[in-house]
Amino acid sequence: MPPPQPKRQGLLQLAKSAQLYWFLGHAFAILFTALTFATSFFRSPFSDTPLGFYKNALNAIIITYVIVLRQVHKGKPVTMIISQLRSLLKESNVQYLLLALVFRLTATDPGPVFGGLYPFTIYSLFHFLNYLDTTLLATLPVSNADQVRNLIRMFVSSYNEKSMYLAASCELFLVPSLLLSSLKSIILLEWYRAPFSFIRQLIVVFSVISFLRLRYQQNVYMKQLVDSYDLKISQLLYHPQLPQGFRLGYLRFKSLLTSTLGYLELEKKTR
Repeated sequence: MPPPQPKRQGLLQLAKSAQLYWFLGHAFAILFTALTFATSFFRSPFSDTPLGFYKNALNAIIITYVIVLRQVHKGKPVTMIISQLRSLLKESNVQYLLLALVFRLTATDPGPVFGGLYPFTIYSLFHFLNYLDTTLLATLPVSNADQVRNLIRMFVSSYNEKSMYLAASCELFLVPSLLLSSLKSIILLEWYRAPFSFIRQLIVVFSVISFLRLRYQQNVYMKQLVDSYDLKISQLLYHPQLPQGFRLGYLRFKSLLTSTLGYLELEKKTR
């Protein structure tokens, strides 16, 4: 039995909207991330099947951010967008798009970023559910739509804030993973045998650190997470049984990092 006429018109109207393709992008991002995770249990992440799913997940993620940015900046002259480039870099959608592009362009060499898809997929899951609740279920001829929407709303209200902390944690732990990978490349002399691959690896590390610096400044969850880890490390290093050198080394490292990032921010503001 065909859907009622108002529903059919709603579906046709929906099919013409960019938001539907944004929703489908999130759906494919979730699907391909799940397939990447599942196939990586049986094969190397660098093998064709998991790597193909990893690339497709990033393709879907990139499409979602391109659609959002196009909708936000639609109608603006290109010259205006270029002149506002510095302010554009402060937009979270631009930051995530650039990070996804870096991951996609380096997917083959040096390879997939371990855990790199997880923050994107967490956001995709909640965007997917919200669109399903507010738009799609109201348009589709689903008999138990109200029950499904209630379940979605219960899930979102229960786990939305926790998921934001989880996404921030996944983003933060990209740094030690990438630094260990870079250290391994240095020890095994991969920087000498494959210098261009090592340079691309450093570009990924620099991109993630730059991304996290911006997220720390703009995202309350990231700031709370970093500050909490800083407090825990400081409390651990002040243990009386630990040599003072550990504490002094950490304080010097933190001072150097803070002054460097502060200098970079000051330079950015004075240009």
